[in-house]
Amino acid sequence: MVLEAARPAALDLGRVEVIPVAGDPSALIIAGQQIAVASIHNRWRIDDLRYARARTAIYFAARLETGDLVTLSHDRTDDTWEIRRVG
Repeated sequence: MVLEAARPAALDLGRVEVIPVAGDPSALIIAGQQIAVASIHNRWRIDDLRYARARTAIYFAARLETGDLVTLSHDRTDDTWEIRRVG
């Protein structure tokens, strides 16, 4: 018998709490529920110099334990995480 991971109410775009390990996301906290990152398929960096304060963000294409594919960004300037895309 295979148990499926409980699915959060919604994977909404926007800020999210992330548990990082060595700079990579290992789990997301959504509505108080911890959802593990099963795998990271790609990562890339964008340096945005258009603003008074330069911003650097690392993006991750990741598969969650629920099977959902998400694009996450980590703004290294503010140390904030966001879900940028689901699906």
